[in-house]
Amino acid sequence: MICFAWVMRPESTKVPVPATAPFSEQDAAAFQTDWGSYLDIPELMENSLGMQFALIPPGTYTMGAGPNEKAVKMREQPQHEVTLSKPYYLCVHEVTLKNFREFVKATNYQIDPRRDAAGVAQANLSAGNWVEDRLHPWEKVGFEQDENHPVVNVTWFDAMAFCRWLSEKEHRTYRLPYEAEWEFACRAGTETVFNTGNSLWFYGPMENHSDQTVNPGLIVHMQDASPWKDGYANTSPVGTFPQNQFGLFDTHGNIREWCMDWCDEKYYSHSPKVDPKGPQTGSDRVLRGGCWGSNEYYCRSGRRMKRAPGARNVRNGFRILCEIGPDHDFGAYEHAPTLHRDPRWWYENPIREEQE
Repeated sequence: MICFAWVMRPESTKVPVPATAPFSEQDAAAFQTDWGSYLDIPELMENSLGMQFALIPPGTYTMGAGPNEKAVKMREQPQHEVTLSKPYYLCVHEVTLKNFREFVKATNYQIDPRRDAAGVAQANLSAGNWVEDRLHPWEKVGFEQDENHPVVNVTWFDAMAFCRWLSEKEHRTYRLPYEAEWEFACRAGTETVFNTGNSLWFYGPMENHSDQTVNPGLIVHMQDASPWKDGYANTSPVGTFPQNQFGLFDTHGNIREWCMDWCDEKYYSHSPKVDPKGPQTGSDRVLRGGCWGSNEYYCRSGRRMKRAPGARNVRNGFRILCEIGPDHDFGAYEHAPTLHRDPRWWYENPIREEQE
């Protein structure tokens, strides 16, 4: 069992400065070193499952998409300044099949078809299209994966159940990141469209998103797919592509990632400036990041998506956060208020994929 402790430093110890964007790769590393030293914790933590977590310092940045970004949505604007007041650990990789299988084996976890009754966009590779299948399991997703690929076809509820199990196992608070935490870590000091600059492919494949390898029937705008073959028609093993300035992999590709927040299309216009956590209620949860089936402009740092928390999709998975300090915030779980508690609502209003 791995244990962690919040270490109170002597009053004479100088508190490091927050990480205020923009900042360089060297600055990002220095912020992580300084905060790790101040808190007496490692910059890179490994838990009992062998999952690695990068220390993300507190800081301030500009959240949201710029007005000239391609395919920008109203829910991604306006850009606004956000301050995160606490450091946290964010998993270097997306949760893998191996990680999720350990959870299922330890808990005998079963999906709940009554709760998870929002239609699923499932890849049918032989037909080259999407079909609806509410009960398609996470371990048989319609394309080949190994244990190092990210788990997909998991709902927000599945992701939260994984976090609760790991929290109880290690006596720490693991949860999904709030989207402000996710975007700060994704940007890692950059203020460009992507954390790689204003392109994901100018210097070659930088993330696993749609290219000439993907099945043309599985994306709408094949003409906009990137002009190479990276060898991955679907998901790739986590960590295959370059990491960002905080040492995180796959923030712009591979899979979209569930966040804690309910989604409000106009939330950015009245979001708190410090530690925003989304609205109190809603019908959809936020997803961040691009995926293997997304064209470049759907992988932007400021890109926001939303889905019903019971939706399963072969392009959606999750990354987890580990809190640092004595004030833990696991967040609302199964009993969170929602506009649609009746499972029949999902049958009558099936999920339709956003055209990507």
